Amino acid sequence: MGRAELRWDPSDPKDPGPLIDIVIMNSPEVIAAGRLLGLEYPEARPLKALIDTGASITVISKTFATFCKLFTTSEGSEVRTLGGSYRCGEHAASVSF
Repeated sequence: MGRAELRWDPSDPKDPGPLIDIVIMNSPEVIAAGRLLGLEYPEARPLKALIDTGASITVISKTFATFCKLFTTSEGSEVRTLGGSYRCGEHAASVSF
């Protein structure tokens, strides 16, 4: 397993936290099967992600999930954060970093 050390100053309000570049998209198998049916998928685009080693899930915006045409696996699950509880859709995706 790889190891990374990232600098972060939590006392600096201009420091967004430990970020890495990732790519979120459908798996190559889903894209290949969809293209056989004539579906189109956008090219993969890198984006910044905040590393949260205590998180059990990855959260992305509904807009980005729709743009990527991610397969919906559940219409809504409750996600609890320090700021409260939220209802979020669930999607299957491939995450690379």
